[in-house]
Amino acid sequence: MAKIFKINIKKKELLKHLGNIDQIAYIRHCELNSGKSQGLKVLEVTNGALDFTVLEGRCLDIFNMRYMGINLNFVTKSGLTSQLLSAPISDEAFRSLSGGMMYTCGLSNVGQSCLYNGQQQVFHGRARTTAAENVSVVCEWIDDEYEMKICGEMKEAQIFKENLVLRRQILTKLGDKKIVIKNEVENMGFESQEIMLMFHVNPGFPILDEGSKLLASIKKIKPRDEISKQGLEHYNEIIDPQDSYIEQVFYIEAGADQYGNTMVAFVNPKINLGVYLKYNTINLPELIFWKSMASGDYAVGIEPSNCYPEGKINQKEINKLCVIESFKKLNFDIEIGVLDSEEEIESFSKTLMEF
Repeated sequence: MAKIFKINIKKKELLKHLGNIDQIAYIRHCELNSGKSQGLKVLEVTNGALDFTVLEGRCLDIFNMRYMGINLNFVTKSGLTSQLLSAPISDEAFRSLSGGMMYTCGLSNVGQSCLYNGQQQVFHGRARTTAAENVSVVCEWIDDEYEMKICGEMKEAQIFKENLVLRRQILTKLGDKKIVIKNEVENMGFESQEIMLMFHVNPGFPILDEGSKLLASIKKIKPRDEISKQGLEHYNEIIDPQDSYIEQVFYIEAGADQYGNTMVAFVNPKINLGVYLKYNTINLPELIFWKSMASGDYAVGIEPSNCYPEGKINQKEINKLCVIESFKKLNFDIEIGVLDSEEEIESFSKTLMEF
């Protein structure tokens, strides 16, 4: 049974009120037509509670996301940029970082660009600027549930080298406060490959504000560098934007249940609103918390990962590179959802205590 606008209702009864289901829920193919995003293909999705943009031209990543009209994510100063204008190598990569609800880092590199075994590894990898292929959309009634799905795949391949495929499904239902992002990586080549993968989830204002906080089951936490070390004691303290603030990054080992399942949230108790993630630590063992309290770059990143974001050379040196064998598959699924009441936030916090 669908729950729409806080009303539980069956398919037949709901359709008595509508001329077309598109009145309250749809997926629309669009092409942006101005500025730096010109030519970028996107899918606009609304399910009656959530509105979000899926970037067909950029890895089926999730850009703007709103819950009941309220913004949930951060967008960078450079804004949304077409993959055709992206320059992932060197400092120019920062000019094509758009932020959004979630963007994908990998598949061959996460973190700083580097030359690895004679190959140029680009900042945060090529996935985020790779257009999706074989994209399909399905919206259908399954009994009394209206289910909505986007599928596609991204290839990272070159002659004589890797042949990696990321297959992604984005799932939601009418009235849901969540989306499920299923990710399958297959090595379609004939040699094993080292893969790095991180999901960069970026809550923004008004969830991000003075007094907001990270909710997580933390077994261990360590700072990335000296600046982060100075902020370790107050890692979870969110302050008002500060001019000339230098970013801090913390590496977290999150508690999980016996099957490796865990969850983390970022909430603003003043407005009783937050964003949560659910994922599995078996294939995503690291949780990175990126914190920028800088004016104009006021953002945090909640980043499940299979590595640290320090570049491929660094991760090879400390033996933290994941290897996928020829024609093997690995799954990296994530659920992104909304907590919208004091009771939901309290319940979430209590559940974390069980990990």
